[in-house]
Amino acid sequence: MSTFAITDQEILNDVQGALLEEQNQGASMTTDLWTTTELIQFANDRQKVLLGQTLMVVDEATIGGVVAQNRYEFPETWLGIRRVAWKDNEWREILGIPRSDPWAADHGLGSWFAPSKRPKIYNDTYLPTLQFEIAPPPQDAGILHLL
Repeated sequence: MSTFAITDQEILNDVQGALLEEQNQGASMTTDLWTTTELIQFANDRQKVLLGQTLMVVDEATIGGVVAQNRYEFPETWLGIRRVAWKDNEWREILGIPRSDPWAADHGLGSWFAPSKRPKIYNDTYLPTLQFEIAPPPQDAGILHLL
């Protein structure tokens, strides 16, 4: 299997050419439109989006669900969450948790901070990096399955 090794400098050189800037492998930008650091950050962000949306890189993990806790962290190497499921001691099957947002939690779940039998939604927006939350928090311990 062959591997492709494209360096940041090659990408920056191509971007500089497309922007009609002096091509110097990204050493410096001749205009003040963007800095080299901003271009590298943009390229890294686009790569994360590509890998996440195409499922080229998929991993599975489990996190222990803590009673009355709604915010959790996922591993540093993760690009994002594709699916969340919950399993507690009473259920024999794993129950999927749909993705939602804080607005829906506020308006659709009522008091979503009060512990419940199992989480009904998960949210990974408007939160610090590498964190997600479930609502309502579980009243019993369980296991969160992440994809």
